[in-house]
Amino acid sequence: MATSEILVLVDSDTSWLPGLLENAQKPFSDPFAGGVSTPQHVHERPPSAPSRSRKGTPNSCARDTRWPGCASPLSGRHSRPTP
Repeated sequence: MATSEILVLVDSDTSWLPGLLENAQKPFSDPFAGGVSTPQHVHERPPSAPSRSRKGTPNSCARDTRWPGCASPLSGRHSRPTP
């Protein structure tokens, strides 16, 4: 159970630049803000990592797909356009 007004969810391999947490809280000064996403920079997959995820999709920048009627995850990940 969260014990404060703001909850931050990160992965175990997340690294933050100085000032990230302070800047990520600024949009919440707007009472209509429900969530914030920060930019993500996906690095190349190391050779020791599996080339596919558990779902069978490539472990790289995946296209951000929006499903009608569903909420999109707050991801700052930038996808490469598919030709």
